[in-house]
Amino acid sequence: MTEQRLPSICVVGLGLMGRPIARTLAVAGVPTTGWNRSALDPTLVEGIEVVPSLEEASMSDVVLLILAESSATDAVL
Repeated sequence: MTEQRLPSICVVGLGLMGRPIARTLAVAGVPTTGWNRSALDPTLVEGIEVVPSLEEASMSDVVLLILAESSATDAVL
């Protein structure tokens, strides 16, 4: 039997919605990282591996965009 690997996920946008999503995925055993366009207090992202760049975020199998507005999405894309 072949062991299935869970896809890696990067949550882009670690705001009020993104942080809990990233934590929930990580606690569930999903390989999860996060990226935010502005620096966050380290206590806000405890338990989330934050990657330093969008380039690194894009290396995940799945990238979830949890952004507040269309202009933020345009800037990230």
